[in-house]
Amino acid sequence: MSLETFLNLFGLAISLGGLVAARLTKQVMLAVFASALIGIMGVSVWRNYEHSREVSKVENELKQRLAHNRWTLEQVRSEMRDPDYKILREALIRTIENGIIGDRKTECTVNDGSVLSTRVYFTMAP
Repeated sequence: MSLETFLNLFGLAISLGGLVAARLTKQVMLAVFASALIGIMGVSVWRNYEHSREVSKVENELKQRLAHNRWTLEQVRSEMRDPDYKILREALIRTIENGIIGDRKTECTVNDGSVLSTRVYFTMAP
């Protein structure tokens, strides 16, 4: 649970405590509580919808950018103009799980002779 969620729930509890202290009838308290619950659920559903839309946009761009290319995560990020890392990571994981994009671990030799392990991403053949 994030601090933001905790503070929101704490604020809701204080508000409901204020309703009890105001000695409102049960029907009014139930109506206020139901309204608050519906509002919170509406905001949560909307934020989830917006997040899903953002991830879908990044997924589509990933598929387009990786067509005929084999790129590392850094190359993907630079070609996509540095999207939000968490969104990119979620989109990448989702497309790998769905078999749209593949990944393979490779080793690269640097000019100084050191060997680095990295992962390249590519589109899977249909």
